[in-house]
Amino acid sequence: MAEKFVLVTFGRQQDFSAQQTPSWYNRILEIETLLKEHGHQVLDDKSLDQLEPDSIVLIAGSMSCKDFLKRCLPLLERSASLCVVLDALQYRSQILPTLADFAERDVQLLVTGSVRTLVQAKRHVRSAFPKADNSMTSAIFADIDCDDPLILTFAGTKPEEVGCLLLPGGFILPFVETLRQGCARETMEECFFNPHASGDHDRFTYLIDPACFELIDEQSEVGRDERGHVIENGFAWFMPKEVQAQVIAAVSGGDEVVPGTAKFRRVSEVLAGKVAYDHRHLIVRSMARLAEKKILARFAEAGN
Repeated sequence: MAEKFVLVTFGRQQDFSAQQTPSWYNRILEIETLLKEHGHQVLDDKSLDQLEPDSIVLIAGSMSCKDFLKRCLPLLERSASLCVVLDALQYRSQILPTLADFAERDVQLLVTGSVRTLVQAKRHVRSAFPKADNSMTSAIFADIDCDDPLILTFAGTKPEEVGCLLLPGGFILPFVETLRQGCARETMEECFFNPHASGDHDRFTYLIDPACFELIDEQSEVGRDERGHVIENGFAWFMPKEVQAQVIAAVSGGDEVVPGTAKFRRVSEVLAGKVAYDHRHLIVRSMARLAEKKILARFAEAGN
């Protein structure tokens, strides 16, 4: 059975001259033409009652966060899938933080090229070519002047994590964030989660600057992850003394963390036990990088 697509455009009533038409609006016109050529629905936000059930709904236009939460999310009950076309949004930067909260669960984020592939495909595929996923893992160190520094770890709740310690990390949100931004987000979600938050402004107990992370290594071997071809990017943050006390005090495990287990432990303690996945590799590589940094620092001091 062929997939049914429908484009729902918010704020369609706009008039641009040919010279001033913004790129996001051109993307809307392109998707409209594509869908009409293939016999699919094109609606605006005033005609949502005409939405055919079990369609793949493509959202575009001048959509605010309020529109998304109040008017788009309810469409999930009537659609097969809800997709937001990012390069066809006027206020993309303002709405991205809200979209990111739902991208892993309810909403798929696409660009116009992906829509073209979906609509024109003879067989329903997400992309014209196989794609690898990207994941990030963070090794966060404190007391770095010590030969046996502290590292942030926790016990996870998944069956394969029982009896192990692991580092924070997860998958990137495509079209939403960079690798470092994703690494910071995943780390804050797992280890700096505020259970008493009243909104996005206090969602986390500590805000990590993505620029703190330095890339230690990558692992891209085919077959290393049973979930697919996953490119793992290992980052480290060697914490300066001036923020150490604040960061350690702010540690608070998220919903995928065994309560009370998220904390800084000595590296020797962590490596003496079971470490989940291939996180041991990142810890060892990070310790080697830290040793290199200390040597370079001593040379720099000697040169002065």
